[in-house]
Amino acid sequence: MKRMFGMMPRDEVKKTKRFTDQFGMHITIEAGPHGWSILWADLSTTYEDIDASTEENFKSAYDYTVDRVGELEEEKASRKICVMKVG
Repeated sequence: MKRMFGMMPRDEVKKTKRFTDQFGMHITIEAGPHGWSILWADLSTTYEDIDASTEENFKSAYDYTVDRVGELEEEKASRKICVMKVG
C-alpha cells in the first residue's frame, strides 16, 4: 500500500474513529482490509500493513493504542449546521 506520512490512502480506509486519552489528547485510528494507521496527538503515526478484515485490523490498532496510552474514550461526532444567506 502506498502511504503518505504513514497515513493510508483515502480509498483504503473503511473505518475511522477518534478517541481521547486520559490526558485529553486526541488519537485517530483508521483501518481497512490492507492495514491500519494511528494518528497520535503530536501528529506522528504508527501503522502496519496487514491483509485482514477491516474489523480485525481496527481491533489490532485499538489494542496497540490501549497498550501504550491506557483507556480511551470514543469521541462522539457533533453535528453543526451552517446556513448561508445568499443575496
